[in-house]
Amino acid sequence: MRKLLVIFFVFGFLGFSVNTQADLVLAEGQATAQWYNPERNGEGFFVEIFVVGNDDWISIAMFTYDENGEQMWLTGAAELNSGQTFISMPVNRFDGPVWGPDYDMGDLNIIPFGEISVSFPTCDTGMFQVITDGELTNGNYSTIRLTDVKGIDCFDPDPPQQAVTPGRWKGKDVCFNVAEDGLSITSVGSTCPDGLAFESKLGGLNNDG
Repeated sequence: MRKLLVIFFVFGFLGFSVNTQADLVLAEGQATAQWYNPERNGEGFFVEIFVVGNDDWISIAMFTYDENGEQMWLTGAAELNSGQTFISMPVNRFDGPVWGPDYDMGDLNIIPFGEISVSFPTCDTGMFQVITDGELTNGNYSTIRLTDVKGIDCFDPDPPQQAVTPGRWKGKDVCFNVAEDGLSITSVGSTCPDGLAFESKLGGLNNDG
């Protein structure tokens, strides 16, 4: 039983040491939602991931305000690559036409504004960066999910494993030897006592394997 506990401890230690957070894969569509920062209520982002032919695309709309307090909306779209977790896209702002029967497309002005970059560390958190054309201040926005889309389930991805340096690792009352793959332990080439894959002491007793 103690040996099993030690093995669990060692692999648990390795897992804790080498994992990093994995962002959502954009093309899987889980980030489709409305996003906002509760401290900036009245401002936010709409994200939609969709298909054109056989290609995956993402569109982003930001609803915000200009330097005069007037409503301003920015939009952009970009094609996605498989496995992509971060994207930057140019965005435009719009003005010109008026509400109602006098709407005239000839009055529409499409004005380059800058770019928006986005990633989603978890199902419920999004990171947006807005780089302007110099007219306004750049901004970083940490957001949370405001809406869920019916039929789209989101599951936080497992963090990817990354190899650690092969060789002996030592800590208080424990020694283990990391294999060449950087993800497992081995007695091959071990410099732990007696060439063991691991050795530890629990309650003053030696446990090895």
